[in-house]
Amino acid sequence: MLSNYPFPTPRTRVVEAADIREVVKWHPPALRMRDREFLMVGGTEFDELKHWCAEHGVPVVNRYDAWADLLEPFLDTEIGAAGTEATYLRLAQHGFDRPEVETLRAEVDKPMIYLTALTWEWVHYGIYDVLRATHPVPSFFWRRERRAFVRRVMAVAERGCAAS
Repeated sequence: MLSNYPFPTPRTRVVEAADIREVVKWHPPALRMRDREFLMVGGTEFDELKHWCAEHGVPVVNRYDAWADLLEPFLDTEIGAAGTEATYLRLAQHGFDRPEVETLRAEVDKPMIYLTALTWEWVHYGIYDVLRATHPVPSFFWRRERRAFVRRVMAVAERGCAAS
């Protein structure tokens, strides 16, 4: 059970072992669901989660984190030209060309800049951060757009995992 899950999700918050494809060692860890949804779980409980996974036959794996590379320019740090090119190369190796990368970054530009202004994060952003930065105040007006946006976020994460 994922109590107090901070983001809207199309599924119930009761999660059965059979629903989980694997646990991905991202920051924070993510349950990669069979329906291609990712649910972030607290990193502080990772040892407990690994034990639960071993008991239930759920693999714990490393996967490429496309969102970490997509969000790298929003970190409060300089990565330089060589670092930028290395990021584009990793993204390209996982099926993301430069125009798509720029489109995805432009879609989250303002909320990610705002998040960085609040947190001064300089080490890591990932799928959790893009969801939290773009999480609107609940309202009926945002529901349809929010669901479509979250589906795109999940699809990007899935593409990165599929190419790993």
